[in-house]
Amino acid sequence: MNGKWGKRISLFVLLVVLVTANGEAKVAAQSQQPERVNKEISVPAKIAFTSNQHLFLVDGRDATGKIMQITKDGYAQIVGWSSDGKWLLFVKYKGNDNYSTPGYVWIVRADGSQAVQVDERAVFETPKWSPKANKLAYTVNIGSNEAPRPLLIVKDVHEQGELALQSTTKADFADFA
Repeated sequence: MNGKWGKRISLFVLLVVLVTANGEAKVAAQSQQPERVNKEISVPAKIAFTSNQHLFLVDGRDATGKIMQITKDGYAQIVGWSSDGKWLLFVKYKGNDNYSTPGYVWIVRADGSQAVQVDERAVFETPKWSPKANKLAYTVNIGSNEAPRPLLIVKDVHEQGELALQSTTKADFADFA
């Protein structure tokens, strides 16, 4: 009897050690901030990327430029740059995924200096930039989950980050394309 229990206890302890070590490795990997590997080469681009669900910006033209963390909580999903390249559109989810939690429309300056939540209502579909102007379009649900009523909203983004409502109308389409 002692031999069986001894083997079981040893196996259990081994499993606990392996699971704990794996969890510590994941926590250590998640706490590491991205860093620029080569500080001698510049790239003629403003770069947005996500790492561990957070949004980061870096000006590739400055070889010594610092990587700026834009979001610190939730889950960030990049949508794209404005037509003039001055603003980045992204959706920020309050939880750790984009399936079970609502997402909200945000913009941030290309230099990372100003992040603005566009609307306090959750976005219904993926927002889009106008290909020719600093206008963004997105939909929100003004109905219930059982009977959704999407509302299309178009907003102008001005130089200082002010948002001006361009129009609202009932949405009766599946995609902005």
